[in-house]
Amino acid sequence: MKRVSPTYVEIDLEALRYNYRQLRGCLPSAMKSLCVVKSNAYGHGAQRVAKVLQDEGADAFGVGTIDEGVQLREAGVKKPVLVLLGLMEGQTEAVVRYGLTPVVYDLETARGLSDHMTRSGKKLAVHLKVDTGMTRLGFLPSQFAEICTALKKLPFIEVAGLLTHLAEAGHGPFTAQQWKAFQKAKDIFDATFGNDGTPKLYHVANSQASIDRKTGNSDGEFMARFGIALYGAYPMERDRKAISLKPVLQWKTRVISLKEVPARTPVSYNRTFVTKKTSRIAVVPVGYADGYPRILSNRSEMLVRGKRVKVAGMVCMDLTMLDVTPVPGVSVGDEVVVLGSQKGEEIRAEELAQAAKTISYEIFCGISERAPRVYR
Repeated sequence: MKRVSPTYVEIDLEALRYNYRQLRGCLPSAMKSLCVVKSNAYGHGAQRVAKVLQDEGADAFGVGTIDEGVQLREAGVKKPVLVLLGLMEGQTEAVVRYGLTPVVYDLETARGLSDHMTRSGKKLAVHLKVDTGMTRLGFLPSQFAEICTALKKLPFIEVAGLLTHLAEAGHGPFTAQQWKAFQKAKDIFDATFGNDGTPKLYHVANSQASIDRKTGNSDGEFMARFGIALYGAYPMERDRKAISLKPVLQWKTRVISLKEVPARTPVSYNRTFVTKKTSRIAVVPVGYADGYPRILSNRSEMLVRGKRVKVAGMVCMDLTMLDVTPVPGVSVGDEVVVLGSQKGEEIRAEELAQAAKTISYEIFCGISERAPRVYR
Protein backbone atom coordinates (compact mmCIF):
# COMPACT_ATOMS: atom_id res chain seq x y z
CA MET A 1 0.00 0.00 0.00
CA LYS A 2 1.27 3.44 -0.89
CA ARG A 3 2.32 5.48 2.13
CA VAL A 4 -0.21 8.19 2.90
CA SER A 5 0.73 9.12 6.47
CA PRO A 6 2.78 12.31 6.85
CA THR A 7 4.63 10.62 9.70
CA TYR A 8 6.92 7.69 8.94
CA VAL A 9 10.15 5.99 9.94
CA GLU A 10 12.88 5.63 7.35
CA ILE A 11 15.30 2.71 7.74
CA ASP A 12 18.68 2.95 6.01
CA LEU A 13 19.70 -0.64 5.29
CA GLU A 14 23.12 0.39 4.00
CA ALA A 15 23.81 2.05 7.35
CA LEU A 16 22.79 -1.20 9.02
CA ARG A 17 25.26 -3.13 6.85
CA TYR A 18 27.95 -0.58 7.65
CA ASN A 19 27.42 -0.87 11.41
CA TYR A 20 27.51 -4.67 11.26
CA ARG A 21 30.81 -4.57 9.40
CA GLN A 22 32.25 -2.10 11.91
CA LEU A 23 31.28 -4.33 14.83
CA ARG A 24 32.42 -7.46 13.04
CA GLY A 25 35.81 -5.78 12.66
CA CYS A 26 36.12 -5.57 16.45
CA LEU A 27 36.04 -9.36 16.77
CA PRO A 28 38.68 -12.01 16.15
CA SER A 29 38.16 -13.37 12.64
CA ALA A 30 37.01 -16.80 13.86
CA MET A 31 34.52 -15.49 16.42
CA LYS A 32 30.82 -15.81 15.66
CA SER A 33 28.28 -13.00 15.91
CA LEU A 34 24.67 -13.08 17.10
CA CYS A 35 22.56 -10.10 16.08
CA VAL A 36 19.84 -9.17 18.54
CA VAL A 37 16.59 -8.39 16.73
CA LYS A 38 14.14 -8.69 19.62
CA SER A 39 11.38 -6.11 20.08
CA ASN A 40 11.01 -5.80 16.30
CA ALA A 41 14.74 -5.14 15.97
CA TYR A 42 14.51 -2.30 18.48
CA GLY A 43 11.71 -0.78 16.41
CA HIS A 44 13.55 -1.07 13.08
CA GLY A 45 11.62 -4.06 11.69
CA ALA A 46 12.97 -7.48 12.61
CA GLN A 47 12.17 -9.33 9.39
CA ARG A 48 13.87 -6.87 7.03
CA VAL A 49 16.76 -6.26 9.41
CA ALA A 50 17.44 -9.97 9.94
CA LYS A 51 17.38 -10.77 6.23
CA VAL A 52 19.91 -8.02 5.52
CA LEU A 53 22.19 -9.16 8.34
CA GLN A 54 21.87 -12.78 7.25
CA ASP A 55 23.15 -11.70 3.83
CA GLU A 56 26.01 -9.90 5.58
CA GLY A 57 27.08 -13.14 7.28
CA ALA A 58 25.56 -12.95 10.75
CA ASP A 59 25.90 -16.36 12.38
CA ALA A 60 22.75 -16.28 14.53
CA PHE A 61 19.91 -14.07 15.72
CA GLY A 62 18.50 -13.35 19.14
CA VAL A 63 14.77 -12.77 19.69
CA GLY A 64 12.78 -12.24 22.84
CA THR A 65 9.82 -14.53 22.28
CA ILE A 66 8.75 -17.61 20.37
CA ASP A 67 6.43 -15.48 18.20
CA GLU A 68 9.35 -13.27 17.18
CA GLY A 69 11.32 -16.34 16.19
CA VAL A 70 8.44 -17.69 14.12
CA GLN A 71 8.21 -14.36 12.29
CA LEU A 72 11.87 -14.61 11.29
CA ARG A 73 11.42 -18.13 9.97
CA GLU A 74 8.34 -17.08 8.00
CA ALA A 75 10.41 -14.25 6.50
CA GLY A 76 12.99 -16.73 5.24
CA VAL A 77 15.67 -16.44 7.92
CA LYS A 78 17.61 -19.72 7.93
CA LYS A 79 20.35 -19.04 10.48
CA PRO A 80 20.01 -20.21 14.11
CA VAL A 81 17.49 -18.22 16.14
CA LEU A 82 18.00 -18.08 19.90
CA VAL A 83 14.91 -17.32 22.02
CA LEU A 84 16.42 -15.26 24.82
CA LEU A 85 13.39 -15.26 27.12
CA GLY A 86 13.06 -19.02 26.89
CA LEU A 87 9.64 -20.59 26.59
CA MET A 88 6.56 -21.28 28.61
CA GLU A 89 4.13 -24.16 28.75
CA GLY A 90 2.49 -24.90 25.44
CA GLN A 91 5.22 -23.39 23.26
CA THR A 92 7.41 -26.45 22.72
CA GLU A 93 5.67 -27.56 19.54
CA ALA A 94 6.33 -24.20 17.86
CA VAL A 95 9.99 -24.30 18.94
CA VAL A 96 10.43 -27.70 17.32
CA ARG A 97 8.41 -26.94 14.21
CA TYR A 98 10.31 -23.74 13.43
CA GLY A 99 13.74 -24.95 14.49
CA LEU A 100 14.27 -22.40 17.26
CA THR A 101 16.81 -22.68 20.07
CA PRO A 102 15.42 -21.75 23.50
CA VAL A 103 17.45 -20.40 26.38
CA VAL A 104 16.89 -22.56 29.46
CA TYR A 105 17.17 -21.15 32.99
CA ASP A 106 14.75 -23.48 34.77
CA LEU A 107 15.23 -27.20 35.36
CA GLU A 108 11.53 -28.04 35.17
CA THR A 109 11.30 -26.40 31.76
CA ALA A 110 14.20 -28.54 30.55
CA ARG A 111 12.52 -31.68 31.86
CA GLY A 112 9.30 -30.77 30.10
CA LEU A 113 11.18 -30.23 26.85
CA SER A 114 12.88 -33.59 27.15
CA ASP A 115 9.59 -35.34 27.84
CA HIS A 116 8.01 -33.69 24.80
CA MET A 117 10.89 -34.74 22.54
CA THR A 118 10.58 -38.40 23.50
CA ARG A 119 7.68 -38.65 21.07
CA SER A 120 9.89 -37.82 18.11
CA GLY A 121 13.02 -39.48 19.43
CA LYS A 122 15.02 -36.39 18.43
CA LYS A 123 17.07 -34.07 20.59
CA LEU A 124 16.36 -30.36 21.00
CA ALA A 125 19.31 -27.96 21.22
CA VAL A 126 19.21 -25.43 24.06
CA HIS A 127 21.51 -22.83 25.59
CA LEU A 128 21.84 -22.56 29.36
CA LYS A 129 21.85 -19.21 31.08
CA VAL A 130 23.78 -18.58 34.27
CA ASP A 131 23.08 -15.54 36.42
CA THR A 132 26.47 -13.98 37.16
CA GLY A 133 25.17 -10.72 38.61
CA MET A 134 22.21 -9.37 36.67
CA THR A 135 19.78 -11.06 39.11
CA ARG A 136 17.28 -11.56 36.35
CA LEU A 137 17.12 -14.82 34.38
CA GLY A 138 19.60 -17.64 34.85
CA PHE A 139 20.74 -20.46 37.11
CA LEU A 140 22.55 -19.29 40.23
CA PRO A 141 26.27 -20.12 40.17
CA SER A 142 26.02 -21.86 43.55
CA GLN A 143 23.55 -24.35 42.05
CA PHE A 144 25.08 -24.70 38.61
CA ALA A 145 27.04 -27.91 39.16
CA GLU A 146 23.95 -29.64 40.50
CA ILE A 147 21.87 -28.30 37.61
CA CYS A 148 24.33 -29.52 35.01
CA THR A 149 24.35 -32.99 36.55
CA ALA A 150 20.54 -33.10 36.36
CA LEU A 151 20.49 -31.82 32.78
CA LYS A 152 23.03 -34.43 31.73
CA LYS A 153 20.46 -37.10 32.57
CA LEU A 154 17.81 -35.72 30.19
CA PRO A 155 18.07 -37.90 27.08
CA PHE A 156 16.50 -35.56 24.54
CA ILE A 157 18.13 -32.27 25.50
CA GLU A 158 21.25 -31.26 23.62
CA VAL A 159 23.07 -28.61 25.64
CA ALA A 160 24.68 -26.54 22.90
CA GLY A 161 25.67 -23.30 24.60
CA LEU A 162 26.20 -21.24 27.72
CA LEU A 163 25.52 -17.54 28.19
CA THR A 164 25.14 -14.79 30.74
CA HIS A 165 24.13 -11.13 30.67
CA LEU A 166 26.34 -8.24 31.73
CA ALA A 167 24.74 -5.75 34.09
CA GLU A 168 26.93 -2.74 33.23
CA ALA A 169 28.42 -1.14 30.13
CA GLY A 170 32.20 -0.99 30.11
CA HIS A 171 34.74 -3.32 31.60
CA GLY A 172 34.71 -2.16 35.22
CA PRO A 173 35.24 -4.18 38.41
CA PHE A 174 31.72 -5.61 38.48
CA THR A 175 31.92 -6.69 34.84
CA ALA A 176 35.26 -8.35 35.57
CA GLN A 177 33.58 -10.13 38.47
CA GLN A 178 30.85 -11.37 36.13
CA TRP A 179 33.40 -12.66 33.63
CA LYS A 180 35.15 -14.51 36.43
CA ALA A 181 31.88 -16.09 37.57
CA PHE A 182 31.09 -17.06 33.99
CA GLN A 183 34.48 -18.74 33.60
CA LYS A 184 33.80 -20.84 36.70
CA ALA A 185 30.42 -21.82 35.28
CA LYS A 186 32.06 -22.61 31.96
CA ASP A 187 34.51 -24.95 33.67
CA ILE A 188 31.59 -26.84 35.22
CA PHE A 189 29.75 -26.79 31.90
CA ASP A 190 32.75 -28.16 29.98
CA ALA A 191 33.39 -30.88 32.57
CA THR A 192 29.76 -32.00 32.25
CA PHE A 193 29.01 -31.60 28.55
CA GLY A 194 32.38 -31.12 26.89
CA ASN A 195 32.79 -34.71 25.77
CA ASP A 196 29.37 -35.36 24.27
CA GLY A 197 30.59 -34.83 20.72
CA THR A 198 28.58 -31.69 19.91
CA PRO A 199 30.06 -28.19 19.34
CA LYS A 200 29.47 -25.59 22.04
CA LEU A 201 28.99 -21.83 21.98
CA TYR A 202 29.76 -19.41 24.80
CA HIS A 203 28.47 -15.84 24.74
CA VAL A 204 28.79 -12.97 27.16
CA ALA A 205 29.96 -9.96 25.15
CA ASN A 206 27.40 -7.32 24.16
CA SER A 207 27.86 -4.28 21.88
CA GLN A 208 29.98 -2.47 24.46
CA ALA A 209 32.23 -5.44 25.17
CA SER A 210 32.66 -5.97 21.43
CA ILE A 211 33.70 -2.36 20.91
CA ASP A 212 36.09 -2.70 23.86
CA ARG A 213 37.34 -5.99 22.38
CA LYS A 214 36.56 -7.80 25.65
CA THR A 215 34.84 -10.72 23.98
CA GLY A 216 36.14 -13.88 25.59
CA ASN A 217 39.00 -16.32 25.69
CA SER A 218 40.36 -18.13 22.66
CA ASP A 219 39.58 -21.56 24.12
CA GLY A 220 36.18 -22.88 23.14
CA GLU A 221 33.95 -21.09 20.68
CA PHE A 222 32.95 -17.67 21.98
CA MET A 223 30.27 -15.60 20.26
CA ALA A 224 29.46 -11.89 20.60
CA ARG A 225 25.93 -10.50 20.77
CA PHE A 226 25.48 -7.27 18.81
CA GLY A 227 22.56 -5.14 20.00
CA ILE A 228 22.11 -1.38 20.22
CA ALA A 229 25.25 -0.55 18.22
CA LEU A 230 23.85 -2.34 15.17
CA TYR A 231 21.27 0.41 14.96
CA GLY A 232 23.78 3.25 15.15
CA ALA A 233 23.52 4.28 18.79
CA TYR A 234 26.66 4.36 20.92
CA PRO A 235 26.42 2.35 24.17
CA MET A 236 28.70 4.91 25.86
CA GLU A 237 29.76 8.41 24.85
CA ARG A 238 33.44 7.42 24.78
CA ASP A 239 32.70 4.88 22.03
CA ARG A 240 32.57 7.66 19.44
CA LYS A 241 36.37 7.65 19.48
CA ALA A 242 36.62 3.87 19.18
CA ILE A 243 34.18 3.06 16.37
CA SER A 244 32.21 4.80 13.63
CA LEU A 245 28.48 4.05 13.64
CA LYS A 246 25.75 5.42 11.39
CA PRO A 247 22.17 5.99 12.57
CA VAL A 248 19.92 3.51 10.82
CA LEU A 249 16.58 5.10 11.69
CA GLN A 250 15.14 8.50 10.85
CA TRP A 251 11.72 9.61 12.08
CA LYS A 252 10.04 12.21 9.90
CA THR A 253 6.76 14.08 9.67
CA ARG A 254 5.36 17.32 8.21
CA VAL A 255 3.86 20.59 9.39
CA ILE A 256 0.07 20.24 9.24
CA SER A 257 -0.91 23.59 10.73
CA LEU A 258 0.78 26.95 11.19
CA LYS A 259 -0.45 30.09 12.89
CA GLU A 260 0.92 33.42 14.03
CA VAL A 261 -0.07 34.37 17.57
CA PRO A 262 0.58 37.44 19.72
CA ALA A 263 2.78 37.69 22.78
CA ARG A 264 1.51 36.10 25.99
CA THR A 265 -0.40 33.35 24.13
CA PRO A 266 -0.49 30.01 25.98
CA VAL A 267 0.22 26.86 24.01
CA SER A 268 -1.10 23.32 24.65
CA TYR A 269 -2.40 21.68 27.83
CA ASN A 270 -1.89 23.38 31.18
CA ARG A 271 -0.38 26.46 29.49
CA THR A 272 3.18 25.41 30.31
CA PHE A 273 4.48 27.44 27.36
CA VAL A 274 3.53 31.08 26.84
CA THR A 275 4.87 33.13 23.94
CA LYS A 276 7.07 36.09 24.86
CA LYS A 277 6.53 37.90 21.56
CA THR A 278 4.58 37.49 18.36
CA SER A 279 5.34 33.92 17.40
CA ARG A 280 4.72 31.32 14.71
CA ILE A 281 3.53 27.99 16.11
CA ALA A 282 3.65 24.90 13.90
CA VAL A 283 1.75 21.69 14.62
CA VAL A 284 3.11 18.25 13.67
CA PRO A 285 1.16 14.95 13.84
CA VAL A 286 3.46 13.22 16.32
CA GLY A 287 2.63 12.65 19.96
CA TYR A 288 3.07 10.22 22.79
CA ALA A 289 0.78 7.71 21.06
CA ASP A 290 3.44 7.61 18.35
CA GLY A 291 6.18 7.08 20.93
CA TYR A 292 7.36 10.67 21.34
CA PRO A 293 7.75 10.83 25.13
CA ARG A 294 5.57 13.35 26.95
CA ILE A 295 8.53 14.19 29.18
CA LEU A 296 10.04 15.96 26.15
CA SER A 297 7.45 18.74 26.54
CA ASN A 298 9.27 22.10 26.50
CA ARG A 299 12.68 20.40 26.62
CA SER A 300 13.40 18.93 23.21
CA GLU A 301 13.80 20.04 19.62
CA MET A 302 12.97 18.97 16.07
CA LEU A 303 14.45 20.02 12.73
CA VAL A 304 12.68 22.29 10.25
CA ARG A 305 14.46 23.61 7.16
CA GLY A 306 17.74 22.43 8.64
CA LYS A 307 17.27 24.42 11.85
CA ARG A 308 16.53 23.29 15.38
CA VAL A 309 13.17 24.43 16.73
CA LYS A 310 11.89 23.97 20.25
CA VAL A 311 8.95 21.87 21.35
CA ALA A 312 6.41 24.40 22.62
CA GLY A 313 4.13 23.26 25.40
CA MET A 314 2.93 19.81 26.40
CA VAL A 315 3.31 16.93 23.96
CA CYS A 316 -0.21 15.67 23.21
CA MET A 317 -1.40 12.18 22.33
CA ASP A 318 -1.33 12.80 18.57
CA LEU A 319 0.22 16.25 18.14
CA THR A 320 3.18 18.37 19.17
CA MET A 321 3.61 22.12 18.76
CA LEU A 322 6.85 23.75 17.67
CA ASP A 323 8.01 27.35 17.97
CA VAL A 324 9.26 28.02 14.43
CA THR A 325 9.54 31.79 14.90
CA PRO A 326 13.33 31.85 14.35
CA VAL A 327 13.10 30.00 11.01
CA PRO A 328 11.98 32.12 8.05
CA GLY A 329 9.69 30.73 5.39
CA VAL A 330 8.21 27.77 7.24
CA SER A 331 5.08 26.55 5.48
CA VAL A 332 2.40 23.90 5.92
CA GLY A 333 3.74 20.70 4.36
CA ASP A 334 7.39 21.33 5.27
CA GLU A 335 9.32 18.23 6.33
CA VAL A 336 10.06 17.96 10.03
CA VAL A 337 12.70 15.59 11.37
CA VAL A 338 11.86 14.21 14.78
CA LEU A 339 14.91 11.98 14.88
CA GLY A 340 17.64 12.03 12.25
CA SER A 341 19.38 14.59 10.05
CA GLN A 342 18.39 17.45 7.79
CA LYS A 343 20.67 19.82 5.86
CA GLY A 344 23.71 19.07 8.01
CA GLU A 345 21.95 19.28 11.39
CA GLU A 346 21.24 16.13 13.38
CA ILE A 347 19.22 14.87 16.32
CA ARG A 348 20.37 11.43 17.48
CA ALA A 349 18.58 8.94 19.67
CA GLU A 350 21.13 9.51 22.43
CA GLU A 351 20.16 13.19 22.56
CA LEU A 352 16.44 12.47 22.83
CA ALA A 353 17.16 9.82 25.44
CA GLN A 354 19.14 12.25 27.57
CA ALA A 355 16.34 14.83 27.39
CA ALA A 356 13.78 12.15 28.26
CA LYS A 357 15.93 10.80 31.12
CA THR A 358 16.10 7.36 29.56
CA ILE A 359 18.26 5.39 27.11
CA SER A 360 18.35 5.17 23.33
CA TYR A 361 16.90 1.64 23.47
CA GLU A 362 13.62 2.99 24.86
CA ILE A 363 13.45 5.76 22.26
CA PHE A 364 13.77 3.25 19.42
CA CYS A 365 11.47 0.62 20.90
CA GLY A 366 8.85 3.20 21.79
CA ILE A 367 8.20 4.40 18.24
CA SER A 368 4.69 3.19 17.51
CA GLU A 369 3.75 0.92 14.63
CA ARG A 370 1.39 3.72 13.63
CA ALA A 371 4.41 5.23 11.89
CA PRO A 372 5.02 2.99 8.84
CA ARG A 373 8.57 1.78 8.25
CA VAL A 374 10.03 2.70 4.87
CA TYR A 375 13.23 0.90 3.81
CA ARG A 376 15.95 2.17 1.56
